Amino acid sequence: MDHGLISPVKNAQEIALLREAARWSAEAHRELMWQAPQGATEKGIAAQLEGFLRQRGSSDTAYPTIVGAGERALILHAEPTERRAVDGELVLVDAGGKAGGYCADITRTWPAGDRFSDKQRILYEVVLRAQKSAIRAVRPGVTLLDLHEGVKRDLLEGLRRQNWLKRGEEDRLREFYPHKTSHWLGRLVHDPCAQTNAAGEPLRLEPGMVFTIEPGLYFEGLGVRIEDDILVTDTGCEVLSSAAPKEVEEVQEARAAARRRSSKSR
Repeated sequence: MDHGLISPVKNAQEIALLREAARWSAEAHRELMWQAPQGATEKGIAAQLEGFLRQRGSSDTAYPTIVGAGERALILHAEPTERRAVDGELVLVDAGGKAGGYCADITRTWPAGDRFSDKQRILYEVVLRAQKSAIRAVRPGVTLLDLHEGVKRDLLEGLRRQNWLKRGEEDRLREFYPHKTSHWLGRLVHDPCAQTNAAGEPLRLEPGMVFTIEPGLYFEGLGVRIEDDILVTDTGCEVLSSAAPKEVEEVQEARAAARRRSSKSR
Protein backbone atom coordinates (compact mmCIF):
# COMPACT_ATOMS: atom_id res chain seq x y z
CA MET A 1 0.00 0.00 0.00
CA ASP A 2 1.48 3.34 -1.05
CA HIS A 3 -0.07 6.42 0.53
CA GLY A 4 2.77 8.75 -0.43
CA LEU A 5 3.64 11.96 1.38
CA ILE A 6 2.07 14.55 -0.94
CA SER A 7 -1.47 14.79 -2.24
CA PRO A 8 -1.70 14.28 -6.01
CA VAL A 9 -4.62 16.76 -6.02
CA LYS A 10 -3.19 20.28 -6.40
CA ASN A 11 -4.87 23.45 -5.19
CA ALA A 12 -5.57 26.47 -7.39
CA GLN A 13 -2.27 28.20 -6.56
CA GLU A 14 -0.26 25.07 -7.28
CA ILE A 15 -2.10 24.52 -10.55
CA ALA A 16 -1.39 28.10 -11.61
CA LEU A 17 2.35 27.57 -11.02
CA LEU A 18 2.35 24.18 -12.79
CA ARG A 19 0.51 25.75 -15.72
CA GLU A 20 3.07 28.58 -15.87
CA ALA A 21 6.04 26.19 -15.70
CA ALA A 22 4.56 24.07 -18.48
CA ARG A 23 3.85 27.12 -20.65
CA TRP A 24 7.38 28.48 -20.26
CA SER A 25 8.85 25.06 -20.98
CA ALA A 26 6.63 24.37 -23.99
CA GLU A 27 7.55 27.75 -25.48
CA ALA A 28 11.25 26.98 -24.93
CA HIS A 29 10.89 23.61 -26.70
CA ARG A 30 9.09 25.33 -29.57
CA GLU A 31 11.79 28.00 -29.85
CA LEU A 32 14.51 25.35 -29.77
CA MET A 33 12.87 23.39 -32.58
CA TRP A 34 12.73 26.55 -34.71
CA GLN A 35 16.30 27.63 -34.01
CA ALA A 36 18.61 24.70 -33.20
CA PRO A 37 21.03 24.46 -36.15
CA GLN A 38 21.81 21.20 -37.89
CA GLY A 39 25.13 19.96 -36.57
CA ALA A 40 24.73 21.44 -33.09
CA THR A 41 26.21 19.42 -30.25
CA GLU A 42 23.99 17.84 -27.62
CA LYS A 43 25.52 20.21 -25.05
CA GLY A 44 24.82 23.15 -27.35
CA ILE A 45 21.19 22.08 -27.76
CA ALA A 46 20.78 21.76 -23.97
CA ALA A 47 22.37 25.18 -23.39
CA GLN A 48 20.15 26.78 -26.02
CA LEU A 49 16.98 25.38 -24.48
CA GLU A 50 18.02 26.36 -20.97
CA GLY A 51 18.69 29.89 -22.24
CA PHE A 52 15.16 30.05 -23.63
CA LEU A 53 13.84 28.91 -20.22
CA ARG A 54 15.75 31.67 -18.42
CA GLN A 55 14.40 34.24 -20.88
CA ARG A 56 10.89 33.24 -19.87
CA GLY A 57 11.55 33.52 -16.14
CA SER A 58 12.52 30.02 -15.10
CA SER A 59 15.20 30.29 -12.43
CA ASP A 60 16.28 26.67 -12.75
CA THR A 61 15.63 23.49 -14.67
CA ALA A 62 13.31 20.97 -13.05
CA TYR A 63 15.90 18.21 -13.60
CA PRO A 64 19.12 17.79 -15.61
CA THR A 65 18.31 18.37 -19.28
CA ILE A 66 18.34 15.20 -21.39
CA VAL A 67 19.52 15.36 -25.01
CA GLY A 68 20.19 12.29 -27.13
CA ALA A 69 21.06 12.47 -30.84
CA GLY A 70 21.03 9.47 -33.15
CA GLU A 71 21.45 6.17 -31.31
CA ARG A 72 21.99 8.07 -28.06
CA ALA A 73 18.23 8.79 -28.09
CA LEU A 74 17.85 5.17 -26.95
CA ILE A 75 19.44 6.13 -23.61
CA LEU A 76 16.52 7.07 -21.39
CA HIS A 77 18.44 9.70 -19.41
CA ALA A 78 21.10 10.70 -21.91
CA GLU A 79 23.46 13.31 -20.46
CA PRO A 80 24.35 15.83 -23.20
CA THR A 81 27.79 15.38 -24.78
CA GLU A 82 29.87 17.03 -27.49
CA ARG A 83 28.35 14.66 -30.05
CA ARG A 84 26.87 16.52 -33.00
CA ALA A 85 23.34 15.93 -34.27
CA VAL A 86 23.66 15.44 -38.03
CA ASP A 87 21.14 15.40 -40.86
CA GLY A 88 19.30 12.08 -41.03
CA GLU A 89 19.24 11.60 -37.25
CA LEU A 90 16.58 12.21 -34.62
CA VAL A 91 17.16 14.40 -31.58
CA LEU A 92 15.32 13.62 -28.34
CA VAL A 93 15.10 16.51 -25.85
CA ASP A 94 13.58 15.95 -22.40
CA ALA A 95 13.61 19.16 -20.37
CA GLY A 96 11.50 21.41 -18.20
CA GLY A 97 11.72 24.54 -16.11
CA LYS A 98 10.23 25.68 -12.83
CA ALA A 99 7.77 28.35 -11.74
CA GLY A 100 7.60 29.16 -8.04
CA GLY A 101 9.28 25.85 -7.28
CA TYR A 102 6.82 23.77 -9.36
CA CYS A 103 8.10 21.62 -12.21
CA ALA A 104 7.38 21.01 -15.87
CA ASP A 105 8.50 17.89 -17.73
CA ILE A 106 8.28 17.84 -21.53
CA THR A 107 9.88 15.64 -24.17
CA ARG A 108 9.96 16.26 -27.90
CA THR A 109 11.72 14.32 -30.64
CA TRP A 110 12.61 16.01 -33.93
CA PRO A 111 14.83 15.60 -36.98
CA ALA A 112 18.32 17.08 -36.79
CA GLY A 113 17.73 18.12 -40.42
CA ASP A 114 14.42 19.39 -41.74
CA ARG A 115 12.46 16.18 -42.37
CA PHE A 116 11.77 12.79 -40.86
CA SER A 117 12.91 9.82 -42.94
CA ASP A 118 10.11 7.42 -43.90
CA LYS A 119 10.97 4.99 -41.10
CA GLN A 120 11.44 7.77 -38.54
CA ARG A 121 8.08 9.25 -39.44
CA ILE A 122 6.28 5.91 -39.18
CA LEU A 123 7.79 5.18 -35.75
CA TYR A 124 7.09 8.74 -34.59
CA GLU A 125 3.45 8.52 -35.68
CA VAL A 126 3.00 5.21 -33.82
CA VAL A 127 4.14 6.92 -30.61
CA LEU A 128 2.12 10.08 -31.30
CA ARG A 129 -1.09 8.12 -31.92
CA ALA A 130 -0.61 6.23 -28.66
CA GLN A 131 0.03 9.44 -26.75
CA LYS A 132 -2.97 11.27 -28.19
CA SER A 133 -5.21 8.28 -27.51
CA ALA A 134 -4.06 8.22 -23.87
CA ILE A 135 -4.73 11.95 -23.51
CA ARG A 136 -8.24 11.48 -24.90
CA ALA A 137 -8.81 8.74 -22.31
CA VAL A 138 -8.03 10.99 -19.32
CA ARG A 139 -11.03 11.74 -17.14
CA PRO A 140 -11.98 11.39 -13.48
CA GLY A 141 -12.29 7.75 -12.50
CA VAL A 142 -9.63 6.20 -14.72
CA THR A 143 -6.20 5.23 -13.35
CA LEU A 144 -2.63 5.76 -14.50
CA LEU A 145 -2.47 1.98 -14.94
CA ASP A 146 -5.46 2.15 -17.32
CA LEU A 147 -3.59 4.74 -19.40
CA HIS A 148 -0.39 2.66 -19.41
CA GLU A 149 -2.21 -0.47 -20.54
CA GLY A 150 -3.93 1.49 -23.32
CA VAL A 151 -0.60 2.89 -24.51
CA LYS A 152 0.91 -0.60 -24.61
CA ARG A 153 -1.99 -1.86 -26.72
CA ASP A 154 -1.64 1.06 -29.14
CA LEU A 155 2.13 0.65 -29.45
CA LEU A 156 1.74 -3.08 -30.08
CA GLU A 157 -0.87 -2.42 -32.75
CA GLY A 158 1.38 0.12 -34.43
CA LEU A 159 4.38 -2.19 -34.40
CA ARG A 160 2.31 -5.07 -35.77
CA ARG A 161 0.87 -2.86 -38.52
CA GLN A 162 4.42 -2.35 -39.80
CA ASN A 163 5.32 -6.04 -39.30
CA TRP A 164 7.94 -4.94 -36.76
CA LEU A 165 6.31 -7.25 -34.22
CA LYS A 166 4.24 -10.33 -34.97
CA ARG A 167 1.39 -11.85 -32.99
CA GLY A 168 2.76 -13.94 -30.18
CA GLU A 169 5.64 -11.52 -29.64
CA GLU A 170 3.79 -9.23 -27.20
CA ASP A 171 6.41 -9.77 -24.48
CA ARG A 172 9.02 -8.17 -26.74
CA LEU A 173 7.32 -4.78 -26.33
CA ARG A 174 9.27 -4.42 -23.06
CA GLU A 175 12.47 -4.33 -25.14
CA PHE A 176 11.20 -1.31 -27.06
CA TYR A 177 9.14 0.41 -24.33
CA PRO A 178 10.93 -0.17 -21.01
CA HIS A 179 9.33 2.59 -18.91
CA LYS A 180 5.96 3.62 -17.53
CA THR A 181 3.61 6.05 -19.27
CA SER A 182 3.05 8.50 -16.40
CA HIS A 183 4.26 10.02 -13.15
CA TRP A 184 2.90 12.74 -10.88
CA LEU A 185 4.13 16.34 -11.19
CA GLY A 186 4.51 18.97 -8.49
CA ARG A 187 7.37 20.48 -6.54
CA LEU A 188 9.38 17.47 -7.64
CA VAL A 189 9.42 16.27 -11.21
CA HIS A 190 8.51 12.81 -9.91
CA ASP A 191 6.22 13.97 -7.12
CA PRO A 192 6.07 11.31 -4.37
CA CYS A 193 2.27 11.08 -4.30
CA ALA A 194 0.04 8.15 -3.51
CA GLN A 195 -0.22 5.46 -6.17
CA THR A 196 -2.92 3.42 -4.40
CA ASN A 197 -5.92 4.06 -2.18
CA ALA A 198 -6.47 2.72 1.34
CA ALA A 199 -7.61 -0.60 -0.12
CA GLY A 200 -4.39 -0.96 -2.11
CA GLU A 201 -6.16 -0.35 -5.42
CA PRO A 202 -4.74 1.93 -8.13
CA LEU A 203 -5.67 5.52 -7.34
CA ARG A 204 -8.41 6.90 -9.57
CA LEU A 205 -7.91 10.27 -11.22
CA GLU A 206 -9.64 13.33 -9.76
CA PRO A 207 -9.86 16.94 -10.93
CA GLY A 208 -6.73 18.83 -9.90
CA MET A 209 -4.28 15.98 -10.38
CA VAL A 210 -1.28 16.77 -12.60
CA PHE A 211 0.87 14.13 -14.25
CA THR A 212 2.75 13.26 -17.45
CA ILE A 213 1.86 11.11 -20.44
CA GLU A 214 5.09 10.01 -22.13
CA PRO A 215 5.01 6.93 -24.38
CA GLY A 216 8.15 6.07 -26.28
CA LEU A 217 9.68 3.51 -28.60
CA TYR A 218 13.39 2.70 -28.77
CA PHE A 219 13.72 0.52 -31.81
CA GLU A 220 16.45 -0.42 -34.30
CA GLY A 221 18.67 2.55 -33.52
CA LEU A 222 15.80 5.06 -33.30
CA GLY A 223 14.55 6.65 -30.09
CA VAL A 224 11.21 8.50 -29.98
CA ARG A 225 9.50 9.84 -26.87
CA ILE A 226 6.69 12.42 -26.70
CA GLU A 227 5.75 13.77 -23.27
CA ASP A 228 3.15 16.29 -22.15
CA ASP A 229 1.97 17.63 -18.79
CA ILE A 230 -1.67 16.88 -18.04
CA LEU A 231 -4.18 18.45 -15.64
CA VAL A 232 -7.31 16.44 -14.84
CA THR A 233 -10.49 18.51 -15.15
CA ASP A 234 -14.13 17.78 -14.27
CA THR A 235 -14.84 16.33 -17.72
CA GLY A 236 -11.44 15.33 -19.12
CA CYS A 237 -8.10 17.08 -19.10
CA GLU A 238 -6.08 20.14 -20.06
CA VAL A 239 -2.74 19.65 -21.82
CA LEU A 240 -0.59 22.22 -20.04
CA SER A 241 2.30 21.83 -22.49
CA SER A 242 0.29 22.09 -25.71
CA ALA A 243 2.41 24.99 -27.05
CA ALA A 244 5.28 22.60 -27.81
CA PRO A 245 4.89 21.35 -31.41
CA LYS A 246 4.41 17.62 -31.92
CA GLU A 247 2.41 17.10 -35.12
CA VAL A 248 4.68 15.90 -37.94
CA GLU A 249 4.02 18.81 -40.27
CA GLU A 250 4.54 21.51 -37.63
CA VAL A 251 7.75 19.84 -36.45
CA GLN A 252 9.06 19.68 -40.02
CA GLU A 253 8.05 23.30 -40.62
CA ALA A 254 10.05 24.34 -37.56
CA ARG A 255 13.09 22.35 -38.61
CA ALA A 256 12.96 23.74 -42.18
CA ALA A 257 12.93 27.25 -40.72
CA ALA A 258 15.95 26.38 -38.55
CA ARG A 259 17.83 25.16 -41.61
CA ARG A 260 17.05 28.38 -43.52
CA ARG A 261 18.15 30.50 -40.55
CA SER A 262 21.36 28.49 -40.20
CA SER A 263 22.13 28.85 -43.93
CA LYS A 264 21.70 32.65 -43.84
CA SER A 265 24.06 32.99 -40.88
CA ARG A 266 26.94 31.25 -42.68
